[in-house]
Amino acid sequence: KTLSEGEEREIGPFFSVSKSGAIAHVKDKRSGVYHSIMWPTVAHDQIRFDLEQRIYNPDLIWQSQSNTCGMASFFHALAEDDPYLYAYYVCSMYLRGSAYLGYGKDAPIVSASKLTRSSKVPPMSSVDWIALASLRDYLNNFLDYNFDAGIPGLKDIPLLGFLGSPKLIEAVGGITWPTDLANILLAVGYQVRMTAAINRVATLKDLYDANSLFKNGYRIFLLIHTCLAKEDPSAVTTVPEHWVHMVDLFDINASGVRATVFDPAWGQRVYLPNSGKQIPIKNFCNNLFGYVAGRR
Repeated sequence: KTLSEGEEREIGPFFSVSKSGAIAHVKDKRSGVYHSIMWPTVAHDQIRFDLEQRIYNPDLIWQSQSNTCGMASFFHALAEDDPYLYAYYVCSMYLRGSAYLGYGKDAPIVSASKLTRSSKVPPMSSVDWIALASLRDYLNNFLDYNFDAGIPGLKDIPLLGFLGSPKLIEAVGGITWPTDLANILLAVGYQVRMTAAINRVATLKDLYDANSLFKNGYRIFLLIHTCLAKEDPSAVTTVPEHWVHMVDLFDINASGVRATVFDPAWGQRVYLPNSGKQIPIKNFCNNLFGYVAGRR
């Protein structure tokens, strides 16, 4: 599905990235009035209010029970850096089921599949679901993303029934690979640097490099295992499972290290570990699998 030429011109580079410009766009589209047939299961009457609230305060973006932490971290940064593009994306996706991801003629068009658009909405804002699920669906080339659909043919087969579980299918479909995050940052005009990988843990140098990039205006997205948040030194992790958006420098000294991040699983800013204590650098790095960094 493609958009009209007029829609492409509408999202040209001459629009202000201010919050007021974003709010004006939402009001112009009257997205809280139209009941879009593209998303039959969402809370239509809350769309406009919730979108305006997130333009004013991106910390309200929340993934809830969906496995869309990478998408939520991305939109948290985009809503802060370019609230107009964020507002445009949500409005266009809600009304048409597709939207440009970025500016200009070369910007990719994101189209949400019918399965995604008709999915049950998790206990979260419909605005967040529309943004996160549509982009997650677009980036998954092999599995349409949804919250509540399993594989019916497998549900009743002994030993294979778990493969038809909605929870398993959603989790697999929701995975955000480091290259996924890097590519969507590139699409909306960020310069990107990446150390994140599922098969290597971070080093002290990575922490200092991330601090240097942060000081130079980069958004830093950390790939972690959640036992880092729980400060569980006995946990042995082999693969990452969560993305968070770094909102302050790593606090590093002789006592250890801690981070301050926006955690989309909580929908708020928290410490890593959540206790706020500094933990040994080795323990911290063993649960950090690098970062993706982007600067407009």
